[in-house]
Amino acid sequence: MRRPWQAELTGDLSALPEWQLSIADTGFGCQKSAVGSRYIEPQSSRFIQESIDGVEQVRIPMRRNWFILLFFGFWICGWTIGGIAAIYQISQNFDWFLMFWLGGWALGWVFAAATICSQIAGSEIIRVVGRDLETSVGIGGLRWRRLYRGDHIRNLRGNDPNPMGWPFRIQQANPFRPRAGALKFDYGSQTIFAASSAEEAEGRMIVDWLKPKLPRTATDED
Repeated sequence: MRRPWQAELTGDLSALPEWQLSIADTGFGCQKSAVGSRYIEPQSSRFIQESIDGVEQVRIPMRRNWFILLFFGFWICGWTIGGIAAIYQISQNFDWFLMFWLGGWALGWVFAAATICSQIAGSEIIRVVGRDLETSVGIGGLRWRRLYRGDHIRNLRGNDPNPMGWPFRIQQANPFRPRAGALKFDYGSQTIFAASSAEEAEGRMIVDWLKPKLPRTATDED
């Protein structure tokens, strides 16, 4: 015959008195309810499907890196003050060295300002024009565009955008030659990456969205 303490250890409630059984049922019910309420809700995708001038496209907002935003925010303030001081000094006493320095200052200021603006309002757009694939990175109408022939695209697939597992996503949308992204494909002898601000699962969603729009050879696995 099992004693009540043995029943509690083994989980067999048949040996418990009726009054303890009712308490146990209530306790286990609360435990099940508590466990059931701890589900993590799935997140919706960050990219936006839209139609512009009759052309469907996917817009991926730039993933913000707060360290970069804060660093360049403080840096550009000091850089601006230094530039103003140099301009004032040139107005008082012309100096060719300061003129040369101001040229570099202007390039640095534009780079920092563009980085801040792209972090806040930048996006990457992926769309199919005819049967060709177009990607663009930028802000509003100021975009760096690339057009790829659809019949030359091969092995279009989703990809891990952060293969090194960095805690901060340092690979942002590079307008020149991105080296990581949630989307990649073979194009001649090159491997092209796109959707650098998307997650790997979002990359697979974008591939499914692109499949019926591109030539079949773009996604064939053979």
